[in-house]
Amino acid sequence: MKKNFFYSVMAVFTLLFMAACSQEEIISSNETNGGKVVLSVNVSGATPDTRAVADVQGYVMRCIMEAVDSEGTVIEGTRMVQPVTAGKATFEFEKNASAANYLFWADYVEGTDINDAKKVVYNAETLTNITYRLNKTNDLFNNPAADAFCATVATDNLAGSVTLKRPFTRIAVKTADVDALGLTGLTHINPNLYAGAGFNVATGKATTKGQLQATADSYVPVLTDGEFAFYCYVLATVAGETRTSSITFSNEEGTSTKSIQLPPDQMMSLQSNTSVSLKPGEEPGDDKIKMEVVIDDAFEGEETDPEEPQPAGELKVGAYINAQGEVVAEATDAVAVVFSMAEGKADNSVYAEGKTAKAYAVSLNKAINRLRLGDCSTLSLATTDDASQAYAGYSFSNSIKTAFDAMEGDKSTLQIFNAFFTNNELTPVSASNLSEWYIPSIAQITDFMALEDATLKANVKAAYSGNYYCVSSSVVDGSVQGCLINVADGTVSKTETMSSTASGLIFSVLTIFE
Repeated sequence: MKKNFFYSVMAVFTLLFMAACSQEEIISSNETNGGKVVLSVNVSGATPDTRAVADVQGYVMRCIMEAVDSEGTVIEGTRMVQPVTAGKATFEFEKNASAANYLFWADYVEGTDINDAKKVVYNAETLTNITYRLNKTNDLFNNPAADAFCATVATDNLAGSVTLKRPFTRIAVKTADVDALGLTGLTHINPNLYAGAGFNVATGKATTKGQLQATADSYVPVLTDGEFAFYCYVLATVAGETRTSSITFSNEEGTSTKSIQLPPDQMMSLQSNTSVSLKPGEEPGDDKIKMEVVIDDAFEGEETDPEEPQPAGELKVGAYINAQGEVVAEATDAVAVVFSMAEGKADNSVYAEGKTAKAYAVSLNKAINRLRLGDCSTLSLATTDDASQAYAGYSFSNSIKTAFDAMEGDKSTLQIFNAFFTNNELTPVSASNLSEWYIPSIAQITDFMALEDATLKANVKAAYSGNYYCVSSSVVDGSVQGCLINVADGTVSKTETMSSTASGLIFSVLTIFE
């Protein structure tokens, strides 16, 4: 009779990314030559068992480049595929006039032909929708060739260096823990992981959810040599996934089975470029073993003692903040950038449970695309005093939402508010020291537009293709104010009260609490 032992799994998030070494990244630098961009890509990635150059026997590495316009659409004719030889690849091209960003993706191809689309682990025909080749999912498990790297670079930043990072989390069962987990003698693995799929390099996020499992009537053999008995690379799944993932170990006859379970909320909270090591805890139950999931910034599976999340650096203007409310080192790991400390700012907003503002951060990307404001008169919005309440965007935004929720009639006519309050696609925040996203006041917009942050500046410029507004929550004469943006340099040109026919978009902000 088969026995099933289910391991409860607890996520413990430790300091991320600060110790990432150059061997785990693809670094590129470039220069111009005769009006063209010459981009040199250096590959010095890490395999799961060593920090050597990421050469995988039986595979070659390719590096793909594509450009996208301000709407995130791939521009035809910009795609280039280059081999990665001795850790290097070179691109030479002319900048496309319509390009807002350049996308890079590096992965492995089985054999020797980098253009053999039938022998790749990932289908990367377009870098805005990279998918697993699910007819060959066994290739995703215990396979160093399932590793990949990516980055998005604003066109204006091509003159600097480019760092490509893994978009994945690596989940691993360490060989040293096999005995402690009771897996001795179990040689077959049947993974069944509900993870992200349809990865978009431009946004750095999975766009769909997928199921990664061994093919029918097949299994993944337990590794007997090296640091890991099992490992794989997965994307964090998207919101809405309710199924529980599992990694099931069994003997050849199938008469003994043990399963590690990962609940959907944990699969959604995985972070990229990190390693999850499954190891035994200290308090086993009657028929269960307590497990801990340790997020490891070194991406080499070293065991670390669980600890409370700590900031990766000082909370100050220019610091990057992730969805867990932590300071992180890189914009690619963040959802927002701090543009002001709270001290000295006029903010009479009432936050939950008496929380006190410590700083303010703006989203690194727009919350909604360009939409028309519509007639706000039905909302009966009260004029805000932006001089004495300059930083009360949280209060202003909530007042608009209250009026919007109570509105009778067709709410879709107020396109901007309808999109923001009912379909806000910003990365959710999950930390007690962060407020929810809100529409900033006019003073907050003015200040974050003055912030000298390259990523924010590039994303602001990429968001604008004409003369329209960055929308605020400050109200004058029954309508909200907006800042007109200078398309050439991404700075504020002037502030006006928006008419019902005016259009704009929102770069939302959040408050960081003490």
